[in-house]
Amino acid sequence: MPKQPEEKRQRCLVCHYPRKTCVCAWVSRTKNKTQVYVLQHPSEVNKAKGTVRLLQLALSNIKVVVGESESDFTSLRDEIVKQAAQGTSVAVLFPTDSSISVEHWVATVALRRPQAIIVLDGTWRKALKLYHHNPWLAQFRSIVLSSASESQYTIRKAPKPEQLSTLEAVACTLERLEEFNTQPLYRVFEAMITQQMKMMPAEVKGRYRCR
Repeated sequence: MPKQPEEKRQRCLVCHYPRKTCVCAWVSRTKNKTQVYVLQHPSEVNKAKGTVRLLQLALSNIKVVVGESESDFTSLRDEIVKQAAQGTSVAVLFPTDSSISVEHWVATVALRRPQAIIVLDGTWRKALKLYHHNPWLAQFRSIVLSSASESQYTIRKAPKPEQLSTLEAVACTLERLEEFNTQPLYRVFEAMITQQMKMMPAEVKGRYRCR
């Protein structure tokens, strides 16, 4: 019988990171009132530095579906559209020409706060592709964060400092929508960064903004 690659043999069955970078010790599951739906681009699934798996570990109310075209999300689309028809307020966390800020939405008494948010997980280019390939998303109000701290995602480069990881964007949004305690999310997020940094050669660490 051929030997399995060492990384696969030693991968944690809970967090799915290699055992040497396991984050289970820092995971505490927390309940979010707002349903989080994640449309994840296939290119993000196996990235060691991805943050969606951390959201899945820490949030109790989250659903992740991998795909790109509308046909990949048929069941999810039908589920969300049905919820909206039954009165659930749904928003897409993605910038468009008609976006309003999460902060403005919360401050506007006439608007019902989103009870479900749809998040696109991928690089900016891949996220834009996801949005255009899924025209059904346009029926929901699009929201953006008007103010957020500089990203602490030090092990993955972003074109602009204010561009957040998926975990950071979801954490900030939930914090504004429901006064959500983000500490469990940031705790496992920082643990993942630390674990990944420990395994990096010195010359690789130098490429990132080290703490």
